[in-house]
Amino acid sequence: MQRRSGPASWRRRPATPLPAQSRRCVASCQYQLRATIAAVQRTQHGTWKPIFIQVVTIATSDHIAAASYQCPAPLEIAYSKTCSCYALTMITESYYWKKPLLTGAKVIRKHMDSEDVSEAQFAQIEREIFIGFYAIRKLLEATGKVSVETRVMKVALKRYKKRAGQPIVDWYNRSEFWELYDLDKPAQELRDLLYVAHRMVHSYIFILCGDDDGHGAFFTSDRDKDTRLHFIGTDEIVRVFEVVGQDYPSSFHACRDETTGEMKWSVTAKEPDR
Repeated sequence: MQRRSGPASWRRRPATPLPAQSRRCVASCQYQLRATIAAVQRTQHGTWKPIFIQVVTIATSDHIAAASYQCPAPLEIAYSKTCSCYALTMITESYYWKKPLLTGAKVIRKHMDSEDVSEAQFAQIEREIFIGFYAIRKLLEATGKVSVETRVMKVALKRYKKRAGQPIVDWYNRSEFWELYDLDKPAQELRDLLYVAHRMVHSYIFILCGDDDGHGAFFTSDRDKDTRLHFIGTDEIVRVFEVVGQDYPSSFHACRDETTGEMKWSVTAKEPDR
């Protein structure tokens, strides 16, 4: 492989073949290893930037060499002996982001609808939902980690308008959400998964509770708190976690837009169930 000079902050260790255990992991997740390739180029200001070139499939063989870097961004960088380019991705192996979603779905299903939940179990549910939707947001924003069907999937919510004449929602009164929002007049709506993930991550109100249709979570973001409150049911949370947690695209394609010059990417749609 032709070596390229790079920023001083990227300290590469000597390349060594992947150990057998790693090769088995790579072989079992081969569809995860299509990566956008980038070379590193010095700019006129003396800084470094990635220049996207092409897309390759990293082979599952002894010809793979693993390189480890210290990098200012959370990037995992690897290269192949057959290619004089670097491969970069913000989430290297999505399995470790998706598996906890399936575990979280089991915890939520087990404890959420229970009438006798301990304080520790209640906190565990909160944690699984918060961290789960954060992981979902990162997977949706990453390159090629979930299928197009998952990216455009709709999530069923209830929406409640803020009552007229109620004060501004702040840290002092947000726990009394039933007075701030008209819970007697729910509106059914479908929202994109990323919309829900954003508002969970930035939730200003997040309260596990139950309504006439079952248990779930009331939530609203810091942006939406003075106009609306949402509710998502337990079954819908579990469905979302299981869909994302089991979604492994089979292929990845990238090309440069001839008009704008921007690098575009896409993943293969899921095969229909037989």
